[in-house]
Amino acid sequence: IVLKRQKNDRCEKEHEATMRAAAIRQKRDSGELLVTLQKNLREMRRELAALELQGLTPEDSEFADLKSCIAKLKSEMESCLS
Repeated sequence: IVLKRQKNDRCEKEHEATMRAAAIRQKRDSGELLVTLQKNLREMRRELAALELQGLTPEDSEFADLKSCIAKLKSEMESCLS
């Protein structure tokens, strides 16, 4: 009975360690995802500024598409942070 209990305790500890490791990996992946989203958002904002310098307005489809992409990126970033 004692050996069986020790084995169960060891299995529980291994499971806890595995779960902690998975949580850490998940956080790191989320961090990497967040960094990538931030870079993409910066690029989109630069492109938007370039379009504004070219004289495009919010009524232009290219401008509107870029604004839509920026909104989606912001939404994804917010979901990563929550």
